[in-house]
Amino acid sequence: MRKAIGAILIVGVLGMTGCQSNVSDSKIVATATTNSTEQPIHTEAPKETPTAVPEATITPEATAKATKAPEETIAPKETKKPEKAESSYLGSYKITTFKMATISAMSNEEAEKAVGKTVEYGNETFKSINETVKNPNYKETIETKETFEADIQGLITFQELGIEADNITMIEVTNGDAIGRIFYVVNNDKLLICQDGAYFTAVRK
Repeated sequence: MRKAIGAILIVGVLGMTGCQSNVSDSKIVATATTNSTEQPIHTEAPKETPTAVPEATITPEATAKATKAPEETIAPKETKKPEKAESSYLGSYKITTFKMATISAMSNEEAEKAVGKTVEYGNETFKSINETVKNPNYKETIETKETFEADIQGLITFQELGIEADNITMIEVTNGDAIGRIFYVVNNDKLLICQDGAYFTAVRK
């Protein structure tokens, strides 16, 4: 009885110690080994996120330049030659009388020959008794009573010439040489032409 019980206990202990489980354990190990040799699962790498290129900042100045209308090309204006001013003394005058200074280089006979003759002043020509000047150059100066009488050394005065003003405009045709090249503007219709000490009164025609 005791032997039988002991045999049973030995068998039970052997079962508990796993002597019969070696086969199953080896199967388990083999299975585990087989599983360990399986192909590894490929993990996809994360896709690269494209880096956004920052948009160019458009300033108001750049917009204005881009939208600026092309400048209009202006053709150069044709340059015209300035026209000569129409002076009040220009025109045709008839010599009517004359006065002689105390001393003069012209004789009375020569002065008398000028009476009744016409003198013409224009922008294009100056026509005297015995001379025609093209493109006359008129030089204007203001002469006072004192300057006039001092220059002529008192040989004739404003009063004797019938000039009532304190000054008078003197005109000289600088590129002329005949009677009429120097004259004084008494008024719009009357000139006083000076030549070699003779003073001719000329009235507008």
